Amino acid sequence: MAREGTSMRRLTAVTIAAITMLAAGAAFAQGPIKIGFLAPLSGAIAQAGKDMYSGCELFWEESGWQIAGRKLDVILEDNGGQAIQKLWTPLNIQDYGPYVAQIKRDTSAVFINGLGRWTVLFAKEWAGSGLKDKIPLIAGGTYSDEHVLPQLGDESIGVISAHNYSAALDTPENRRFRAGYEKKYNRSTSVYSENCYSGAQLVSAAIKAVNGKVEDRAALMNALRTAEIKDAPRGPIKMDSYGNPIQNIYVRKVERVNGKLQNTVIYTYPAVSQFWKYNPEEFLKQPVYSRDFPPCRHC
Repeated sequence: MAREGTSMRRLTAVTIAAITMLAAGAAFAQGPIKIGFLAPLSGAIAQAGKDMYSGCELFWEESGWQIAGRKLDVILEDNGGQAIQKLWTPLNIQDYGPYVAQIKRDTSAVFINGLGRWTVLFAKEWAGSGLKDKIPLIAGGTYSDEHVLPQLGDESIGVISAHNYSAALDTPENRRFRAGYEKKYNRSTSVYSENCYSGAQLVSAAIKAVNGKVEDRAALMNALRTAEIKDAPRGPIKMDSYGNPIQNIYVRKVERVNGKLQNTVIYTYPAVSQFWKYNPEEFLKQPVYSRDFPPCRHC
């Protein structure tokens, strides 16, 4: 989900590069010009992928499906992705080795969800598995959060994750928050410290909206639902009609900067709700998340 914008830019670049190379070789070859077009045509961002292709398709139709007098042959492929394996570990796990050994070697990427001690244990096994330079590792935002980042090493460089905060977020609000937090506590901010800081901001704004009359619970709850923070360290926050935050989601990449690991923000999705691009009513009709839902249709 978090990688949609980055993927689109890369796909566009790949497509343009393919067109350029093929066109450059046109003078030396006969027959149709072949163009490969990659787009996410299934999954959560399928509609975006369809729009991508439709834009090119319309132009090609208007051009009579030819370029410079040569027939155009477009090969359309879907890079939407499929889950081919699920591995569940016990909460008291001490050794990820048996699970890492089960990872299918023909997979395009591995997704890991963990935090704290589990991150450290997994990173150790990942480093020794020989897979680091063969299979990309993507993660839930807590996996490489700043609360655990100082305990990791070069095995975690390049890990991609998505979350509503990064200590490396370069905004005036976050720089101020980081400076104050690090001065007082002598450690980096994390998603946990920022989330509670912003939560306190939100509660404070609601209390001010009711002029401190917190005994009026109905008014206070309404103020909480309608409160909006524009200068939170993570970025703007407001509530949706279900009482959950609408906020920026940041795609981050673990990098070593000035000798320290950080979650460099490489793309931002602004104003993301809990439903993102899904229809809320349709989404809520689905079963709750579990080991069996969503089903792993390609396992």
